[in-house]
This record gives sequence, structure tokens and C-alpha cells, in this order.
Amino acid sequence: MQPVSLYKLFLCIIIIFFNLIGLSCSHYSFSGTLLPSHIKTIGIPILENESLEYGLNEKLTNMLINAFTLDNNLRVVDEKDADSLLLGKIVYCKQEPFAYTTSEEIEKYKFIIEIKLTYKDVKNDKIFWESTESEFEIFTPEELEEEEQRNISLEKILEKLTPIIINKTVQGW
Repeated sequence: MQPVSLYKLFLCIIIIFFNLIGLSCSHYSFSGTLLPSHIKTIGIPILENESLEYGLNEKLTNMLINAFTLDNNLRVVDEKDADSLLLGKIVYCKQEPFAYTTSEEIEKYKFIIEIKLTYKDVKNDKIFWESTESEFEIFTPEELEEEEQRNISLEKILEKLTPIIINKTVQGW
């Protein structure tokens, strides 16, 4: 009978150790959500629009529906069939001067969107959270036509707001 080398003994212990760790953790899973177990679906009615920006509410609503669908923690369904609802309104959308040249001409604009949201449990008639969120973008009209730059800024703001809303809904309430 040959003596077992320390190397082989050490290797066997390491293999056994990692197998035990793998077996002990194999039944756990993490879905990425902190919502109660009865919340499986979300309804997202078209947001109200108190701003003067036509169609902004529909654009943000569609972005939220697409983002929740991709996130896959909650299934997006019609609001009458939903376990939870994300309700909201766009409070304002405005463009204001941000920086001036030495000759007092507008050099940069700040484009701001503010929204108010409520996320509620339909089955238990309970509000999970209410929040006011706002984001902005700074743009220089000389880079592109002002209207084109404004549209790009609007898109960037909506792209910033969407993950904030998703994270707050599935993780941060």
C-alpha cells in the first residue's frame, strides 16, 4: 500500500469542500424582487399629462411597459387583471435657459421632466409607494437644430427615469 501524498489529500479535501458548498446552496434562488408573493402582475394605464408636451405620457407609458416586460419580475397585464398598478402623471416638462454667453445670449438649455407616481397593491387596496421623480438634460442648441436637440434630450430623460421607476417598484418600496 502506497502512502497518500499531502497534495492528493489536499486536493480531495478541496473537491469535497466545493461539492458541499454547491449542494448546500443549490435550493436557493433569488428572483430580484422584494414584492409580496401574491404580486405577480402589473397594470400600467396611460399616464396623465399635465405638461404641454403632446404625446409625452404615451411615450413614457410605452417605455415603462417595454422595460417591465424585459425586466421579467412582473408580468404586464391589462389593469383590470393586475395584482398591482403603476399610476402616474407627468407634472411638467419644460425647457429653460441654463447658461449664457458674455453677450447674454442663451448658450445652453436645461430640459426638465417631473412625474408623480403611485404604486399600489390592487388585491389589498394598499399603496406600496408614492414618489415624485424628476430628471434633466443640458443641451447646446448649436450642436443640432434646437427642436432636434430637445427631442434627443427628452429621450435621454425618459431613459433615465425608466430604470429608476422599475427599481423602485420591484426592489425599493
